[in-house]
Amino acid sequence: MYDDHRTPRRRRRSAWPLVLVVAVVVLVAIGAAFAWIRLGRAAPNDPPVAVQRSSTATPAPAASPRPSTTEPLPPRPRIVAHPQPVPILVYHHVLDRAKGPPLLVMSVARFRTQLAYLAAYGYQPVTLRRVYDSWTGEGMLPPKPVVITFDDGYVDQVRNAAPVLRRYDWPAELGLISDALYVGSNAPAQRLTPAMVRGLLDDGWGLESHSVSHADLTLLHGAKLRRQVLASRRRLQGLFDVPVEFFCYPGGIYSRRVKLAVRRAGYLAATGTRYGAATPRDLFSLPRIYCYGRESLRVFGERLRGTVAAAGGG
Repeated sequence: MYDDHRTPRRRRRSAWPLVLVVAVVVLVAIGAAFAWIRLGRAAPNDPPVAVQRSSTATPAPAASPRPSTTEPLPPRPRIVAHPQPVPILVYHHVLDRAKGPPLLVMSVARFRTQLAYLAAYGYQPVTLRRVYDSWTGEGMLPPKPVVITFDDGYVDQVRNAAPVLRRYDWPAELGLISDALYVGSNAPAQRLTPAMVRGLLDDGWGLESHSVSHADLTLLHGAKLRRQVLASRRRLQGLFDVPVEFFCYPGGIYSRRVKLAVRRAGYLAATGTRYGAATPRDLFSLPRIYCYGRESLRVFGERLRGTVAAAGGG
């Protein structure tokens, strides 16, 4: 009796999965039919939902505006076959007494001896524009050129360094922070004025932009970066009516993005603090040579000759 009743119950239970499958298939079919009817009632020009979302979705806003990235890059200049390497020296403060970090402060006496060394060994200071013209086939350089640069814009560069250079009738380059200028009457004793800068330009100095406020440009984007690079140049050109064609990176710090911003701003080249003699291999990261306040003339001369030789110069 037990076996006879067990078999029918097994058969009834095994039928339930089949019923469930049939029900699911029916529901799917009904859903598909409903969707087809809804799509058929849509206007002929309505795009499918997926396409509509992709074409009308609002893109996520950028972290910061970058208007300068839309401007075309100026064409690269044509460089001569064998460009001459040029050492570019870096100075900051030139004081009667060298009080401060030797990287930034040099005494007037030591500055005199370094210039005397350059003269004794046949070096001839030139401007960056003259170097650029030589590299692009538009001019010539002396056999042993050197560029003397002063960063930031300090009164002692005018009062202490310029008279020493004037004795040799040598030019230099002033990398000027535009905010460092004091425009107005009754200037403080330690502030650089436009009249002081004009005196340097009359002596044959070149003028470089060193940004608006000496900010770390690698931390800036969009309009803020553009202002540091471009507004400084416009202000200097407006004040002094001279071309400002070269840029000096604040602190020598730059990135690929910063270099592109400088190039888009219309500069011809830019200097940093990477060590070595300058060549046109990368015009927007020209290396320079720091001059130290406590360095002997022997070491100064060896470093100068060594960097030129390492760059392929004589």
